[in-house]
Amino acid sequence: QIMIRFPNGERRQQSFRHTDTIREIYKYVNSLGMPGIGRYQLVRSYPRKTYGHQQLEMNLGDAGFHPSVTLYIEQLQ
Repeated sequence: QIMIRFPNGERRQQSFRHTDTIREIYKYVNSLGMPGIGRYQLVRSYPRKTYGHQQLEMNLGDAGFHPSVTLYIEQLQ
């Protein structure tokens, strides 16, 4: 389970396979059509790590997201 926290405080939880990639999380977030997000990156709070375009092909198991993690949406300027 991956919990995604949005800047407005809203949370969404979604299941992914450990073989899925970070790209799939971005696709999921984009499919929600949340207003006002714009450009963003995914952030793990502790230890702080950002997951941007360079990590899109990393699978969730290798990223340490399995079995669960909370990610934050960090808006980019």
